[in-house]
Amino acid sequence: MGNFDLSEGAYVVSGIVGFIIGVIVLISWAKIFKKAGKLGIVAIIPFFNLWTYFKIATRNHLLWFILAIIPATTWIAAIAGSFGLAKSFGKGVFFGLLILIFPEFALPVLAFGKAKYVGIERKH
Repeated sequence: MGNFDLSEGAYVVSGIVGFIIGVIVLISWAKIFKKAGKLGIVAIIPFFNLWTYFKIATRNHLLWFILAIIPATTWIAAIAGSFGLAKSFGKGVFFGLLILIFPEFALPVLAFGKAKYVGIERKH
């Protein structure tokens, strides 16, 4: 039997905590999609979840989706998506910043709080 170092235990605990946070965020996305009238299961489908996110958060979802999958412009799409998502749920700039910086806290608030999807004005 090998020696168990305390740092190994810290890795195990941080891995478990990270997994739990990941599951909470995934469930939050599913609930947010449902609030916006989309299927919650979309949250687990790669690329389609991103497409749906930009569809509910921005006016020009195709542009932001393309920018999100290009590594050099992902950060621009992340900013637009965060502020757009906040706006589409009737929240302000501060909440958009919260989504951008601390999504693991902000997304459950949108998902499980009283926020309602109000949508975004689309240019026709």
